[in-house]
Amino acid sequence: MTTISFALQVLVCVSLIGSSLELTYPKNKYVLVNNTLELYWEIVDQNITFALKLNSTKGWAGVGIGSSMTGADIITMELINGQIIINDRYSSGRGLPPLDTSRGGSNSVTLLESDITGGFIQARFTRNLNTTDASDVVITQAPTNFIYAYGLGAVSYTHLTLPTIYSV
Repeated sequence: MTTISFALQVLVCVSLIGSSLELTYPKNKYVLVNNTLELYWEIVDQNITFALKLNSTKGWAGVGIGSSMTGADIITMELINGQIIINDRYSSGRGLPPLDTSRGGSNSVTLLESDITGGFIQARFTRNLNTTDASDVVITQAPTNFIYAYGLGAVSYTHLTLPTIYSV
């Protein structure tokens, strides 16, 4: 099991275009793509809660904990037949990351709330800091790298952004 640290930092950002849904967003925020994708997170006790907000009403977004596609613990937010689905994935390299469950692991992510409204796909979800799943990294309260990608069709390796590394 890989151990990667996640920093608790308060990032001050101006709110973007408003949405009619009042999701309960975690307190830390990072704008991944200029006015297109936002990541929120908060660590409480032994859990981390994330929220993703995509400025689109179709498509998907993914965030990976890691410094490249190889070995990244990835969570995708997908819009499938009008439903927002959160999937736990693990990437062993370039290409569409398989679901953890297809590798003998478990889906360690729980969807808390989601909505498609006001021009946004948005979801809030949680997982344990240490899931004990070999396909998940252990998260601590120290700086880490993460990658992201998003697309306007079905989740695939073809997307609008190359995976970009951010250190938080």
